[in-house]
Amino acid sequence: MTEVETDHVVANTEKRPLRVIHFPTATSGNSWGLSRGERALGLFSDVLVVGEDRLGYRADRRITFRDSSTRFGVGANYMILAREVVRLLARYDIFHLNFGRSLIDFPEHGRDLLDLSLYARRGQVFMTYNGCDARQRDQTLRQTTLSACHNDDCYGGICLDGRHDETVRRRIELVDAVADGIFALTPDLLRYLPDRAVFLPVTIADWDRLQSCYPDSLPKTLRIAHAPTDRGAKGTHTILAVLEEVQRLYPGRVEVLLIENVSHEEALEMLASAHLLIDQILIGWYGAVAVEAMRMGVPVIAFVRGEDLARVPPAMASDCRRAILSATPGSLFDRIASIIEDPNQLLDLHDHAGVYVERWHDPLKVASITKAIYEEAVA
Repeated sequence: MTEVETDHVVANTEKRPLRVIHFPTATSGNSWGLSRGERALGLFSDVLVVGEDRLGYRADRRITFRDSSTRFGVGANYMILAREVVRLLARYDIFHLNFGRSLIDFPEHGRDLLDLSLYARRGQVFMTYNGCDARQRDQTLRQTTLSACHNDDCYGGICLDGRHDETVRRRIELVDAVADGIFALTPDLLRYLPDRAVFLPVTIADWDRLQSCYPDSLPKTLRIAHAPTDRGAKGTHTILAVLEEVQRLYPGRVEVLLIENVSHEEALEMLASAHLLIDQILIGWYGAVAVEAMRMGVPVIAFVRGEDLARVPPAMASDCRRAILSATPGSLFDRIASIIEDPNQLLDLHDHAGVYVERWHDPLKVASITKAIYEEAVA
């Protein structure tokens, strides 16, 4: 077990700040961004991540495991997790879990969220759902005509046999039974979660150091970026095919920048050089990479499902329609062709995206939402 950042030390005063722990995953930097926002608002807020993070997101504390190929290694890892649970129970008031997971949690063996009730006895429990920890393929296919669930290659087809849906439903019921609050980072997740779940805008890890570097005028050749974490989920095959057709019909006008299998730091450097990001064309909302792009002034194309806009604040929905250019597999070519023929559209999107991301994704503003909900729960 190793320390990545020093602990945030708060003096022992009569009325000390709430102590919040975000765990057990980095969740595309949302945990870190939200925690830093909560700290800025006066909370004692840390991030714990289990295992190595190939993308390099930061954490205050990181748990590393022994080789689990032996019985001794498995037993040692159980002990590492158990000791960490004891540490958390002694140190924190608010247990904000994410990605539908907990520390002692083995869904592949039907042993779900075994430590969840311990946190509920000690303090207040909140769960943030990020994506496929809540989505269910069977329900999605019934309710929508376009989604990542319609693509059999999404995350290697893990949902195709129906067992994933059953597991997700079972785990959501367990969380609902003990959690003081449930958050959804994308509005479509609200269709799968209990009615009391709340939409929470995603935030990012490097908000303060990311700055707009977008050019005042655009070059003849536009650099279009795409950064898939999973090609099947984001519709990468279609996106690349459309970009290839655009390059054929508009020679010399588009350069494709595929950001894949690199660290988070490298991805940000590459993204900063883009004139346009295509996030995804299947999911129906946008992710952390789109927020990072908009923070750097880079306009975004993403499929934004109209019915899900009704699940966010009306002002946010209105701003989103101006800030993000929505596209589906059938309309993506026309969207890009229109931009090539009139690149000034990008400058307008750049302006609207800057306003949108500041208004709705600033870590301080997102943290003000969680802080108010925490405080209400402990009152």
